[in-house]
Amino acid sequence: MKLASLAKNRVKIIDFTNKDRGNLLDLFVNNERTLLKIYEILFPHRATPNAGAGVSNSMVNDSGNGIYG
Repeated sequence: MKLASLAKNRVKIIDFTNKDRGNLLDLFVNNERTLLKIYEILFPHRATPNAGAGVSNSMVNDSGNGIYG
């Protein structure tokens, strides 16, 4: 019930244009913290306390096309 009361008089998804929705989706999928949280949920057996440390660089390097190493 609290959640419903918080949602009253707030911006609704139908208030966004297609361009706004695209921008929000772009921000969402390009946010490293969000991606790390999704990764931790999908692969809990691989997640460690330092799961976010260097994930991006190591993934690029492991692909063989990295510019970091």
